[in-house]
Amino acid sequence: MSALENPSSDKYILVADSATWMSVHKGWVFSEAARRLGYKTIRVAPDARLSWQEDVFILDPLISELVLTEKLKKYRNQISFILPTFDYASTLLAPVAQTLGTSFLSVASARHLGTKASLAKYLETNCLGTPRTWLVDGTTTFADIPDGIPLVIKANVSTGTLKKHDWDYKVFYDKKALLEYLTETQQLQALIVNNQQNERYQSVIQEYLEAEKFLDVHVVFAKSGIFKVFLVGEFFTHPNELLIVESKTSQNLTEDTKKQIETFASFFSRNGCEYMVANLQFAVCNGALHLFDLNLRVAGIWSYLHKIMMPDFAHHVLSFFHGENVAFTPAAPFYLKTPYYLENGRTIESFVAPKVQDSSVLLAYLDHLVPGYKVPRSQNSIQPSPQIFVVGKDEQDCRTKIQEILKNTVVRYRS
Repeated sequence: MSALENPSSDKYILVADSATWMSVHKGWVFSEAARRLGYKTIRVAPDARLSWQEDVFILDPLISELVLTEKLKKYRNQISFILPTFDYASTLLAPVAQTLGTSFLSVASARHLGTKASLAKYLETNCLGTPRTWLVDGTTTFADIPDGIPLVIKANVSTGTLKKHDWDYKVFYDKKALLEYLTETQQLQALIVNNQQNERYQSVIQEYLEAEKFLDVHVVFAKSGIFKVFLVGEFFTHPNELLIVESKTSQNLTEDTKKQIETFASFFSRNGCEYMVANLQFAVCNGALHLFDLNLRVAGIWSYLHKIMMPDFAHHVLSFFHGENVAFTPAAPFYLKTPYYLENGRTIESFVAPKVQDSSVLLAYLDHLVPGYKVPRSQNSIQPSPQIFVVGKDEQDCRTKIQEILKNTVVRYRS
């Protein structure tokens, strides 16, 4: 008999994962860490493809949270923590947590932080830095957007587990270019109609800040007012699109930058973000931090990092939740993640990667590089596929490892 069929006085954690391998892997890592600490695991997922797993409730993102609450009500006051591994799970589970008596993201915060549009409005109301944002719906027209500024159009919630759009994260250097693109690709009318019909998946247009760099800040929140910033990474983008070229450990942060990061993290900690892991993404412009995205879940990079950089990460998180003074000390001081560079637009005839014996190196997404695979137009993807992830003593050490991998990779393209 499964734990779900026979709840007792045992303690549980609830893990929410999607059908992507990265989300499932993160869910498994946290479930294993919880098991070692004496917890049983309840898992919810938005996709029936995960129904083969033991103790999984299927969480359709379009159903009312009341349905899930009804299924889980026998666990009231028994679920200690909720760990979402995919986007929009936190906002779906916030009212569930409230009903079940589990400390988590507050319902009010879920409403403020659940989408890019509401996040921008919330930050502006509280005088925190954010790019200007306009919602694409029947009330805000393109006439409301100033001319002469670069723009990014993207889904209101992340589309990592949903269908990608042609315009995701593409930069347009003025409003005219954006409208021409949407018109030429016959997406303009459909975009407006879809946004009027489904509020959850409305799209936003955001000012693209010409940043000297971007910061990826990873935070773990315990009870209100208690948090720890455990990793700050830098990522750099393609000049014509908001697409990540590479990311690496951020070094030599100024005291002013550290103070700004602490200000944002402290604000969220005191305003409804409890017992959860999140990452904040900033554009850095003239020394000022502008928050343009907030992911209320365990970041995808930890599917790599926990293996070779911080193997006890999930255990540390749960211990921190319990009030322990945990040092999130990485096994290696530097990481570097880059695309596995291939010739854009070419069709692969054969691909042979070196057998990696070095435990400080991970190669990901290689299994689809089979004869006939066509390399996408741009390898500078927000989730580049394939990827090389390495850790080392410093940046030069990591780059040397990457060059060695590329040197020993044999790729043939069809003529």
